[in-house]
Amino acid sequence: MRGKFSVKDENLSYRMPVHFSNWPRTEVALVFSDVISICVNQKTEASKLAEFIPEEFELLSDQLLWQYSDCREVDFMSQGDYRIIQVGAEVRFTKDGETHTGIYPLIIWEDEGYPIIGGREEDGMPKVFANISRPRHVGNHWFAATSLYSETMVRFDFKQGKEAGKEVIADMEEQACVNSFGYRYIPHPHKAGAALQNIILYPQEFHPRKVWEGEGEITIFPPEPFERIVNMALPLHKLASLPKLGFSKGKLTKGWLKLCVSQSKELT
Repeated sequence: MRGKFSVKDENLSYRMPVHFSNWPRTEVALVFSDVISICVNQKTEASKLAEFIPEEFELLSDQLLWQYSDCREVDFMSQGDYRIIQVGAEVRFTKDGETHTGIYPLIIWEDEGYPIIGGREEDGMPKVFANISRPRHVGNHWFAATSLYSETMVRFDFKQGKEAGKEVIADMEEQACVNSFGYRYIPHPHKAGAALQNIILYPQEFHPRKVWEGEGEITIFPPEPFERIVNMALPLHKLASLPKLGFSKGKLTKGWLKLCVSQSKELT
């Protein structure tokens, strides 16, 4: 007997395993109602950073943008939680008279599989799994880290300063909408090259409730030898190779996040 399943209905979207799931494409936004975020900017050499930025983009800054997020009350996880560490760069994309500015993530570590699958396959986000600690602090010193196979990979340290005033929060609220750019690349299973390769616009919103300014620092631990965490060795070594020219003032923020999933679109 031949199989009865097909994916011919163009009004539905599917996620692997496709024979078990489908849903109509409607307006969708994913809400994270309680988020603690630590942002630290690291200055480097733009010419070195540009080596990791696809040629379709224009690099706008010599800053590496590091962000740690402790995401709680996540609606698509039954108000569950997970954590994210991301590093990216500010870029501009222009094509056919259309211009978008935003963040191009170089790598995104997450400690839950479900959000990795959707963001990686569907939006081209460079997501990989890692163990990520909850944020802790001793006095005003906050710290968190990501690890894999018992090897620490990246550590955040942040010295919390004074709480920002209402004008800072109002300014951040005006700039709540931030574009992320995914570079979706799916290789052929039987030969070199891409079966699918495109750039995706992925809008997001972060709405602050409280903000503290402070001083942050990022420490990268590239594995020696590579085999200690072979699948993460190259990203860690390449990030560690970027010139470290100091850290600008950072922020500790408590607020809520919205992923504007239905506003994502292919740019190429």
